[in-house]
Amino acid sequence: MARSRVIIIANPAKEQAPAAIDKIQQSISQQADVIATVMGTSAAELDHIAADYALVLGGDGTLLAAARTLGQREIPLIGINLGKLGYLAEFSVDEIINHFAEVVKTPGLITAHMMLNSIVERTSGITDFTNLIINDASIIAGPEFRMIDLEISIDERRLSRIYGDGVIVSTPTGSTAYNMSVGGPILLLGVQGIAISPIAPHSLTLRPIVIDSEARITIRLLKVNRGTTLVIDGQLNTPLAQGDVLHLVKSPHCFRLVHNPLYPPWHTLVTKLGWGLTPSYNNATD
Repeated sequence: MARSRVIIIANPAKEQAPAAIDKIQQSISQQADVIATVMGTSAAELDHIAADYALVLGGDGTLLAAARTLGQREIPLIGINLGKLGYLAEFSVDEIINHFAEVVKTPGLITAHMMLNSIVERTSGITDFTNLIINDASIIAGPEFRMIDLEISIDERRLSRIYGDGVIVSTPTGSTAYNMSVGGPILLLGVQGIAISPIAPHSLTLRPIVIDSEARITIRLLKVNRGTTLVIDGQLNTPLAQGDVLHLVKSPHCFRLVHNPLYPPWHTLVTKLGWGLTPSYNNATD
């Protein structure tokens, strides 16, 4: 069986990253060839590297950035958590060392995650800010912090207007991020859907909705503030002006994430986000 070719990508802001890289390299050298070690997720450094797996050391933010860079090449990512939550980065350093051989021999551990493409059409007719979306695209009101007015269409048919603080359009991967914090639905990874969740809408009836993953979403900015901004995955952003249009469509590519074989699929949802746990009562008698 051919040896796996591996890239190691690390967040340079993590003090423990160099020691973790050395430890992992020494431990997996019998099963794989580490063909590159990159500090950061720059596309210029990663574009021409062919690999079977990418080990991503950092937190979920590092993993999201790496996924956008490598997403169109669909290189499976193994997230190794050096951060706080580690929702997507499921492995610890010791876990990947102890289970690396199993991981690379078990294709069934690789899960395909839907991505979206974003295009901003300016009032001038120019289209720009074309990016892959792993988690979500959020339109946020910004200064002067007045409510903004958005018109949403699905497959070129008007759905609704949102008058409020903005909107979040989320993939299943991102449904447990910003989307969840505003009361949006949690989508399991096998669900082929996109969540649209208004942010503080000035309406009692405007609630989050899940639409088909193949739908084409158009958001027209009818009224905005000076600071109204489009934010991609909490990492990339561009200002939006009145009359701009945001187009969102499912990417033909997916990003591939390796699941930790030690845990069931909803382990992180339950243990790190506390989903479905029974409330504890300090003075309970039964």
